[in-house]
Amino acid sequence: AVVIIGDHWQADERARAIGRNAAVLTVSLAVLPGLGGLLTEIGTWRLAFAPYTLALVTAAAVWRRLPEVELGEPVPVRRQVQGALEVLRRPLVAGAVATGVLVFVMIFGLYLATLPVLLQREFGLSAGLRGLVAALPASAATLTSFNLGRLQSRWGRRRLILASSALFSVAFLLIGVGPSLGVLFAGAVLYGLAEGMSIPTLQETVVTASPTASRGAVTAVFVAGARLGQTGGPLLAGAGLAAVGPAVTFVLGSILALAMLLVQLAALPRLDPLE
Repeated sequence: AVVIIGDHWQADERARAIGRNAAVLTVSLAVLPGLGGLLTEIGTWRLAFAPYTLALVTAAAVWRRLPEVELGEPVPVRRQVQGALEVLRRPLVAGAVATGVLVFVMIFGLYLATLPVLLQREFGLSAGLRGLVAALPASAATLTSFNLGRLQSRWGRRRLILASSALFSVAFLLIGVGPSLGVLFAGAVLYGLAEGMSIPTLQETVVTASPTASRGAVTAVFVAGARLGQTGGPLLAGAGLAAVGPAVTFVLGSILALAMLLVQLAALPRLDPLE
């Protein structure tokens, strides 16, 4: 979807479209687990797969309504890979991919894997209430993603990337050391803002920096890095939970986000123009 957006939209319109794509993903992550549980209760676990048929409607809509884009002659896979490697050598793109890995480590390792344990151990919340808290950032992330084009045109990519890292650090610190559920909820909202700001901005940075011929290959590398973080995050979180417990694991995550921010502050001014 991100590659298709990159081929059909430019500049602020591209950022706006990628932000909307990220917003829909965020809403889906919040809504579909509950919908799947409801469908399972109504019928069987097989009925929980019914929403996936909506992809056929999406495919038909893209086929009928999205205009063709002149992409030139087909590019052999070897040239696509060579072109992707050239793009990935650029510090801006390499930094965006590396940041994407760390962001997904924090999302899946801390918020999705460690938070439920923290809520159960420290606050005694039931599974249903833990699920509601986990869905709390969705509104903030969706609001930020939907307004990505406006935010980027006003503040630029560099400031958005720096701001998201700072928000991650503060959010994880509040969640880890917060004395009450109210403080934890505030951290969750800040986390939602950071997530909605960071992922689509990183995607848009990679897509914009990639020429048409290698855009798909470069985006695939970014997605692979995200999946690496998605896989490694819970493993690292499990080690942290076993060693120091959930609260300290969140504090360590806050330190990781702060370190990421300091590296970005030192490196981003020397990279390709982000504005």
